[in-house]
Amino acid sequence: CHSHVALAVASWLAAVGTWRARRGLSRSVQREMLDLASRSAGGRVIMASSFDPEHPVDNIIDGNASSYWVSTGLYPQVILLALARPSPVAALQLAATSVRSVRIEGCQEEAPVNFHMLAEGDLKDSYGQLQVEELRCQDQKGGRTGYVRVSILSGWHEFCSVHAIRVSTLESAASKLSEEAVRGDGICSGLKAAAPPTPSSSSTAQAHGVASAGGLVPSEVGGALVPSRTGQCSVRLCGPDGAPFIVSADGSWTLSDLKRAVQDALGIPLRDQRLLQGALELSDSSSVADALSRAQDQGMELAVARRDPRHAQWLDQVGLDGLALRFAQELASDRVVALAAVTHNGDALQFACESLRGDREMVLAAVQRKGSSLRWADEVLRADHSVVLAAVGQNGNALQFCNAALRDDREVVLAAVAQTGSALRWACRRWRADPEVVEVAGRTFFWKKQELADMCSDDEDEEEDSEGSDG
Repeated sequence: CHSHVALAVASWLAAVGTWRARRGLSRSVQREMLDLASRSAGGRVIMASSFDPEHPVDNIIDGNASSYWVSTGLYPQVILLALARPSPVAALQLAATSVRSVRIEGCQEEAPVNFHMLAEGDLKDSYGQLQVEELRCQDQKGGRTGYVRVSILSGWHEFCSVHAIRVSTLESAASKLSEEAVRGDGICSGLKAAAPPTPSSSSTAQAHGVASAGGLVPSEVGGALVPSRTGQCSVRLCGPDGAPFIVSADGSWTLSDLKRAVQDALGIPLRDQRLLQGALELSDSSSVADALSRAQDQGMELAVARRDPRHAQWLDQVGLDGLALRFAQELASDRVVALAAVTHNGDALQFACESLRGDREMVLAAVQRKGSSLRWADEVLRADHSVVLAAVGQNGNALQFCNAALRDDREVVLAAVAQTGSALRWACRRWRADPEVVEVAGRTFFWKKQELADMCSDDEDEEEDSEGSDG
């Protein structure tokens, strides 16, 4: 094993020195070669078909040959790169082990949807040593490639590894990118070579886990959040076709941010995506960390599904007019469509199905938009302190729709009359006579003394009538 390491290092370093001479590139041209895939230049890996938490796919663009990505499944294996900026691609340089056949494709669109061939080639079996290969790309006819897909079609062994990928362009040095960040003498410039990996027997099992180096307990469910030292993380999801895939993310992201990464990886537009935890569709406002934690706790996989085209059409419609939900009652139980509707107009809550009117997040979104929509909420949520506070904070008169006990709650009443003094009429009698509450209400609404007295006496009459009827 140690002899293989020495041979691999020597082979790699020797290959670097002979690359350019072999390719017949002049020194002036060589100096114009820019690496648009490197992390330092702004390149990103947005998807990989295999995941080993000890060897994440980001390693292939980190500029350090002592780190690498390793496959954990069958061929073909796919890596999708987002370049630092769209550019004509001249060549792709690959440092790997056990790769037999590789294809390089590019996409010139805003999302990685339609790819065209850039290059393909076969690599010789290096018997455990590092393979270093440069694939010259076809002319892109003036187009600019923003995404590069590297497909490892077959390998010489069960597993393969990729130590580095460098995507070069022949654009002039008058680039918006920092030359120091993207230039180098070759794929191994400034790197310390390391031994090619011998995948452990646990690699495949760990494909569903969380790196223990971070002090976290390994998980056996999909959707693992894998923190890295740079604050980035890898998220494993199940795609629409049932195949798992990995996207690079940030631990502070919301699911809306994650959907953008999925759009980059799979080409599925944002509005057409559904992020599911079991049968439950998750809200875009939820955090990635919370969603994956719940999925892990419940033993469920985080999955991406395509939204029905009709649902997507209505999602756009209710985003412009929330009350349009009344005309799409077959979607009244679709949580995402209903949430979009109440976010636009809180009164759309009345057209949501009964279970969604009892959904706390749904009702909160509605009352934050229009406090009086509390009237359409489930009775349990009309007695929820936080929900009612949000409602009266938007419209103090929503106090009339809350549970009687909360109309007798000093904090709720003060919040209501602070928003609009006219809400005082909906408070219990003792707060209508409270000097501080009356003073706060008087800041935004003029109450005559007789009106205040009448409100208190009316309440007393009601109590007497109630006592008489009880007798």
